[in-house]
Amino acid sequence: MSDKSRKNKPAEQPDQAAWLQIYKAQKTRMPQAEPASARGRPARIAALTRINTMISASDKALLMKWQAIFKMRTGRSLTLGEVAGLLAHICMARMETLGLADSFLPESVDELVALLIGEGEGRASGG
Repeated sequence: MSDKSRKNKPAEQPDQAAWLQIYKAQKTRMPQAEPASARGRPARIAALTRINTMISASDKALLMKWQAIFKMRTGRSLTLGEVAGLLAHICMARMETLGLADSFLPESVDELVALLIGEGEGRASGG
């Protein structure tokens, strides 16, 4: 392959998580030519579900901090639901990296948090 064709080829990231690829596809869709008479919002790629929740002021502050971080990195505003979804996917990816399946989860939340942040050893690794 010549140097010219390498420069024009987009960078591939096969190790990128599938959920992250889908998220990026949803948010970076190519604009399509719409008829001049089309009105309203375009259809979403994935269906969304509305939920109502109550959170503490400190939890809201953390979500808003992550919202600002993701906004700086993506260049667009994210809803708090999108932020919570991204953080949930990040936690699941961390659990998969540690080799934690549902049957190997620690019995307490404290132990699980310690494993996720790297202060403990997973059972899958012999701990």
